[in-house]
Amino acid sequence: MEAAINAARTYLPSNLPANPTYRKVNPADSPIMILGLTSDKYDRSTLYDHASTVVQQKLSQIQGVGQVSVGGGPLPSVRVEVNPTQLNSKGLTLQDVQSVLSLQNADQPTGQIYDDLGDRGHHHQ
Repeated sequence: MEAAINAARTYLPSNLPANPTYRKVNPADSPIMILGLTSDKYDRSTLYDHASTVVQQKLSQIQGVGQVSVGGGPLPSVRVEVNPTQLNSKGLTLQDVQSVLSLQNADQPTGQIYDDLGDRGHHHQ
Protein backbone atom coordinates (compact mmCIF):
# COMPACT_ATOMS: atom_id res chain seq x y z
CA MET A 1 0.00 0.00 0.00
CA GLU A 2 2.91 2.35 0.76
CA ALA A 3 4.06 2.00 -2.86
CA ALA A 4 0.61 3.04 -4.15
CA ILE A 5 0.59 6.10 -1.89
CA ASN A 6 4.08 7.10 -3.06
CA ALA A 7 3.06 6.62 -6.71
CA ALA A 8 0.03 8.89 -6.23
CA ARG A 9 2.12 11.57 -4.49
CA THR A 10 2.94 13.29 -7.80
CA TYR A 11 -0.78 13.94 -8.40
CA LEU A 12 -1.31 15.60 -5.00
CA PRO A 13 -0.58 19.23 -4.03
CA SER A 14 3.10 19.80 -3.31
CA ASN A 15 2.44 21.70 -0.08
CA LEU A 16 0.81 18.84 1.85
CA PRO A 17 2.30 18.69 5.36
CA ALA A 18 2.58 14.89 5.17
CA ASN A 19 1.90 11.97 2.85
CA PRO A 20 -1.57 10.40 2.95
CA THR A 21 -1.85 7.41 5.26
CA TYR A 22 -3.67 4.10 4.96
CA ARG A 23 -5.21 2.31 7.93
CA LYS A 24 -7.12 -0.94 8.16
CA VAL A 25 -9.90 0.40 10.38
CA ASN A 26 -13.59 1.12 10.09
CA PRO A 27 -14.06 4.85 10.81
CA ALA A 28 -17.55 4.10 12.20
CA ASP A 29 -16.09 1.85 14.93
CA SER A 30 -15.83 3.21 18.45
CA PRO A 31 -12.48 3.09 20.25
CA ILE A 32 -12.04 0.00 22.39
CA MET A 33 -9.87 1.87 24.89
CA ILE A 34 -9.37 5.53 25.80
CA LEU A 35 -6.43 6.47 28.01
CA GLY A 36 -6.12 9.78 29.84
CA LEU A 37 -2.72 11.00 30.97
CA THR A 38 -2.35 13.37 33.91
CA SER A 39 0.69 14.53 35.84
CA ASP A 40 1.60 16.70 38.80
CA LYS A 41 5.15 16.87 37.47
CA TYR A 42 4.88 17.50 33.70
CA ASP A 43 2.95 20.14 31.75
CA ARG A 44 0.40 19.33 29.06
CA SER A 45 2.78 19.76 26.11
CA THR A 46 5.30 17.36 27.70
CA LEU A 47 2.54 14.80 28.29
CA TYR A 48 1.35 15.20 24.69
CA ASP A 49 4.91 14.70 23.38
CA HIS A 50 5.27 11.55 25.47
CA ALA A 51 1.85 10.24 24.38
CA SER A 52 2.51 10.89 20.68
CA THR A 53 5.98 9.34 20.70
CA VAL A 54 6.42 6.62 23.30
CA VAL A 55 2.85 5.57 24.16
CA GLN A 56 1.45 5.77 20.62
CA GLN A 57 4.40 3.86 19.15
CA LYS A 58 4.22 1.07 21.74
CA LEU A 59 0.45 0.63 21.39
CA SER A 60 0.69 0.65 17.57
CA GLN A 61 3.10 -2.30 17.69
CA ILE A 62 0.63 -4.57 19.47
CA GLN A 63 -0.72 -7.32 17.20
CA GLY A 64 -4.28 -6.54 16.06
CA VAL A 65 -4.20 -2.81 16.84
CA GLY A 66 -5.49 -0.94 13.78
CA GLN A 67 -5.04 2.69 14.81
CA VAL A 68 -3.85 4.75 17.76
CA SER A 69 -4.85 8.41 17.87
CA VAL A 70 -3.48 11.03 20.25
CA GLY A 71 -5.49 14.14 21.00
CA GLY A 72 -6.13 16.83 23.52
CA GLY A 73 -2.99 18.88 23.63
CA PRO A 74 -1.13 19.51 20.38
CA LEU A 75 1.01 22.59 20.31
CA PRO A 76 -0.39 25.52 18.30
CA SER A 77 1.01 26.01 14.81
CA VAL A 78 1.10 28.83 12.30
CA ARG A 79 1.48 28.60 8.54
CA VAL A 80 3.00 31.66 6.89
CA GLU A 81 3.08 32.12 3.13
CA VAL A 82 5.69 34.57 1.89
CA ASN A 83 5.97 36.25 -1.50
CA PRO A 84 9.72 36.02 -2.21
CA THR A 85 9.65 38.89 -4.73
CA GLN A 86 8.06 41.31 -2.27
CA LEU A 87 10.30 40.07 0.51
CA ASN A 88 13.40 40.65 -1.62
CA SER A 89 12.20 44.14 -2.62
CA LYS A 90 12.21 45.07 1.09
CA GLY A 91 15.74 43.71 1.52
CA LEU A 92 14.59 40.81 3.68
CA THR A 93 15.27 37.06 3.58
CA LEU A 94 13.26 34.02 4.64
CA GLN A 95 15.66 33.71 7.59
CA ASP A 96 14.64 37.22 8.70
CA VAL A 97 10.96 36.21 8.67
CA GLN A 98 11.68 32.97 10.53
CA SER A 99 13.67 34.82 13.22
CA VAL A 100 10.91 37.37 13.83
CA LEU A 101 8.23 34.68 13.99
CA SER A 102 10.28 32.63 16.45
CA LEU A 103 10.78 35.61 18.73
CA GLN A 104 7.19 36.86 18.54
CA ASN A 105 5.50 33.49 19.02
CA ALA A 106 7.48 31.92 21.84
CA ASP A 107 5.16 30.53 24.53
CA GLN A 108 2.14 32.64 23.61
CA PRO A 109 -1.21 31.54 25.08
CA THR A 110 -3.78 30.24 22.63
CA GLY A 111 -7.44 29.33 22.78
CA GLN A 112 -10.85 29.75 21.24
CA ILE A 113 -13.31 32.60 21.69
CA TYR A 114 -17.03 32.14 21.09
CA ASP A 115 -19.50 34.98 20.62
CA ASP A 116 -22.55 35.46 22.86
CA LEU A 117 -24.72 33.52 20.43
CA GLY A 118 -22.70 30.38 20.99
CA ASP A 119 -21.48 30.42 17.37
CA ARG A 120 -18.78 27.78 17.26
CA GLY A 121 -18.07 28.33 13.57
CA HIS A 122 -15.58 31.12 14.20
CA HIS A 123 -12.38 30.28 16.04
CA HIS A 124 -9.89 32.98 16.94
CA GLN A 125 -6.37 32.26 18.03
